[in-house]
Amino acid sequence: ELFKNINETVAHANAATAKISDATDRVAVAVDSYRDLAKDSRERVNELANAYAAGLRDAGVQPGDTVAILMAGSPELVFTTFGINKLGAIWVPTNTDYRKEWLREGLQDSQARVLVVDAPLLPRVAELGPNLPFECVVVNGKSDVALQGVRMVDLAEFGQRSAPEPDVEVAHSDTAAVLWTSGTTGKPKGVMQS
Repeated sequence: ELFKNINETVAHANAATAKISDATDRVAVAVDSYRDLAKDSRERVNELANAYAAGLRDAGVQPGDTVAILMAGSPELVFTTFGINKLGAIWVPTNTDYRKEWLREGLQDSQARVLVVDAPLLPRVAELGPNLPFECVVVNGKSDVALQGVRMVDLAEFGQRSAPEPDVEVAHSDTAAVLWTSGTTGKPKGVMQS
């Protein structure tokens, strides 16, 4: 009975994989009324993920690094996380509702040297002062805010480039993200996801 269930599960997984392989020209990411990204094929999503990976590598991201993310849900968030993972790095999202000390702790606990942030949220980061660990901040959108002594990069430039598949070996068991618990019973804790 156990082997029958395992064989059925494998058969279902193989069928699902075949359907995904057959759907290379179907929609991979759909977003209502969003620039030219409204409907992108799996191939285009991969191209954008490679472009974001190249931009993040230029920003200093290396395999095994953590990258702090302070972004609302958007296609840029999706491509950023894909790009980070293609580099063998780990994305660490921070709750966009956090302010002041909660935000400081979340960003510092990420142990990231690179932060990717939506422009409207950048002033909250700037309010935290100069003692943040970031060497580079990648900004999604236009902002006049800059962090003193930190290299600022425009995320929009990432999608404008063409880049090959990163030459990085990534295993399914590698940590892809660190997600924070809600902190209902105490201080939030990072949980590694692969």
